[in-house]
Amino acid sequence: MSKKTNDTPAVKIEAGKPIEIKADSREDATLQMNELRKQAEEAGLTPKEGGFIEHREGQFSAVITFV
Repeated sequence: MSKKTNDTPAVKIEAGKPIEIKADSREDATLQMNELRKQAEEAGLTPKEGGFIEHREGQFSAVITFV
């Protein structure tokens, strides 16, 4: 089992629905994005757009959409 970062609840991945993650560090954001990609792949989905980690006001975030 993987550790959930920032006590983030499990996210339901739906095709075409953007998912936003937030983290206190780039490493945590990367771990969250990797976990989302793994879950999406297991569900037969692939990234459509997004996934770039941004840093604003001390917070790292990213938005990704799967199809």
